[in-house]
Amino acid sequence: MPLSSLYTQPHIQKHLVDKIQGPMVATFSALAHAPSNLIFLVGLAWEAIKIIREIRKLPVPVHSNTNRHNSKVMVTLRDEFLKREDPHGPRYRVFEGILNFIIIKYEFDNYTGRRLNWWLREWKKSDWTDDGKFPETYWTPTPEDKETPTYIRQQALKDALHNKEWGKVADLVN
Repeated sequence: MPLSSLYTQPHIQKHLVDKIQGPMVATFSALAHAPSNLIFLVGLAWEAIKIIREIRKLPVPVHSNTNRHNSKVMVTLRDEFLKREDPHGPRYRVFEGILNFIIIKYEFDNYTGRRLNWWLREWKKSDWTDDGKFPETYWTPTPEDKETPTYIRQQALKDALHNKEWGKVADLVN
């Protein structure tokens, strides 16, 4: 059992297990074996909507209501990510909900937390590559981002395309 936090309180755990975790496992299991029946798929979609609503009822994880070190790290990363995402963009609430749920699951559920730790350890050891590019839409780069060569090149490419300066485009494409 992790250190006591808001998410390890009995009433929150009961909500997590009964209203979110149990229905989520059942819904995803059913989806994996779903027949091509529209009524069945609409029913699963309705279940998914109910789960999302239950997740949104939970308190937002912040430094003061989490205890695990990695939960606090994820809170900081979530906040930095969401600062850059356009709050009026079409995916802001999706990212916010997913990230909050991951933090909450990590905070209260050792089963999931230890698997996430393993995943991240393996990810660090892998040969994952990052192209260094920034998202093109609904993203607010920081002043530091704007100084990177990749960002400067992306902006120059956008400008060249917008101004129909085709001769410059080839030199700016990776």
